[in-house]
Amino acid sequence: MDNDLIANCHLLPLNIDDHQVDSDSNSENSSIDSDIEVDDSEHVNDDFIRLNLSTDDNNSEDEVESLTYSSDNEEVIYLQTANTSSTLTTTTTTPNSATTVTTTSISTSLPATTTANNSSATPTTTNNSSATPTTTNSTHKRRQWTLKEKMKILSEHNKGASLHKLELKYKCTRKMIREWKKNENELIKLLKEKGTKSKKRKRIGGAGAKLLYPDLDEHLIGWYRSKRGLDQEGIHVHKERVTFKGMVRQRQRFSAGTKSKEPSKKWYTRFLKRHRLSLQRPVRKQKIYVTKAQVLIENFHRFIRKASHLGPRRGCMGCFTESDVCNMDESPLNLWGDQSKRCINDINSKNEIEGHLDDKRFATVILCVFPEGNHRIKPVLLFKGTGKVAVKEEQHYSSHVKVFFTPKSVINIPTMEKYINWWLKNVKDGNRKLFITDSCNSHLNDNLTKKMRDNGVCLAIIPKGCTQYIQLLDVHVFSAFKNHYYDCAEEYLELNGPRLKLKLSSSQKRILCTRLTAAAWYRTLKSIDLQNAFRSLGYTWVDNSIIQPNHISWYKFDPNSIESNQEEAEDQNHEAECDERTTISTIKIQNKQLTLKDMWKNK
Repeated sequence: MDNDLIANCHLLPLNIDDHQVDSDSNSENSSIDSDIEVDDSEHVNDDFIRLNLSTDDNNSEDEVESLTYSSDNEEVIYLQTANTSSTLTTTTTTPNSATTVTTTSISTSLPATTTANNSSATPTTTNNSSATPTTTNSTHKRRQWTLKEKMKILSEHNKGASLHKLELKYKCTRKMIREWKKNENELIKLLKEKGTKSKKRKRIGGAGAKLLYPDLDEHLIGWYRSKRGLDQEGIHVHKERVTFKGMVRQRQRFSAGTKSKEPSKKWYTRFLKRHRLSLQRPVRKQKIYVTKAQVLIENFHRFIRKASHLGPRRGCMGCFTESDVCNMDESPLNLWGDQSKRCINDINSKNEIEGHLDDKRFATVILCVFPEGNHRIKPVLLFKGTGKVAVKEEQHYSSHVKVFFTPKSVINIPTMEKYINWWLKNVKDGNRKLFITDSCNSHLNDNLTKKMRDNGVCLAIIPKGCTQYIQLLDVHVFSAFKNHYYDCAEEYLELNGPRLKLKLSSSQKRILCTRLTAAAWYRTLKSIDLQNAFRSLGYTWVDNSIIQPNHISWYKFDPNSIESNQEEAEDQNHEAECDERTTISTIKIQNKQLTLKDMWKNK
């Protein structure tokens, strides 16, 4: 088939008789939501959003004190618009004097001229020695003081600084300093405490209104700490997933046990704010520590280098060539792609989509890549069903995709055995092969490994928890393949109408999925330099240069260390053999019966 036809095969019409095919087919009509390999970290508690919770509007840091007026003083504020920037003129007059003090400042946000009590006053400036000028109070923002700032002011006060001096220096009142001095011991205790909450606190607990449900508050925070403990001394750290619904159910159990009154919905907002908690999207926890991953990855590279010496040397890679090394893995696939991705929409408007957001697994795609010769192994799709489909449906499948049927559209041991038999049939050429895959249970079947070993295939297993670092498909291929797949799906929808009006049968969906996969795979092979990708991860090599992948800067592997270790081991074995021979010879001499000549030599 022509290359352009392969790249655009998904745009061909689905000319197939739906009634005839559906009556002959006995496969499942819908995909399932599998419980593995599905990332649910993007889901947010919908019930928490529905609570219509209001935040505290009393933000003292954003409030500005208003100007004060007295009976003796009158203030007039003028806005001059002579220039591009507005000029604010404030005039203060006293009734018993002829003095007017004018202050000018720049402002860009006052909308109009404001006059207080005296609209006939004019902004003038006069000097009179018999009059005393009166100035207005400068406005300032209210703020919160951290514990460190409080203790710094108290330390200067303890050294002899006066309250007046501290008030002018730090812009705080004397009453505040007296209150801090009164609670100095409690402030010191808070500073000595460990944990994120104590570091961010700005005042001592117990202030404000008393808790309405103190027992429930204590119970819920204790339950939360047991699920997600802080990293403190003497406390085991837990990283379990705590949802808002789980907290509500815990409150229901507590209320049912104590027969207490249930709090309102807004109480939960105050509870989260009081204990510095919030709803956040979870981040994937690192499966293993970097130090342990470094050791496992190094052992994996050592195994590959040693496996290259298990056969006759054919080049710089020992018994392997670049066409003999492959990486295989599977990934879930949606029919229309990931519809939860960002798309263009008007600002400040709801981004609603017609129909529904399909997040179910329609099929599983199995990819196997080589540095050279990728035409031998086609992508494999695992559909849900028993495999009893009509012949006409199979004829409309893309010829560049292999199809298997499984009960749940995920890989299992029988399907893996079928795949390996098909893989050996297309790849086997009498030379040794290196098959790299992850530690999935379906990949580690004893009968399967024995069969691959008998056919001259060396099975290299990527250590558990290290696939995100050194599995080539995860690092370089899957993201590019799915991006091309989603592009092909969008091209099909643009050509055949909106998805809401598009009605496809189960057979047509499977046919379309094979064509989308074939087009996406063709574009993926064109967009990725697999030869350099294999060399960057240490799967293949041309010399003994140091391996250091770009995405894991903390890892470095020197192949020369293996040869030096082998030479040392050989030297040690040779010395041990020599010592063993000398000991055996001495034992034989000691046990041998001496003659007169031997006795004469000993003398």
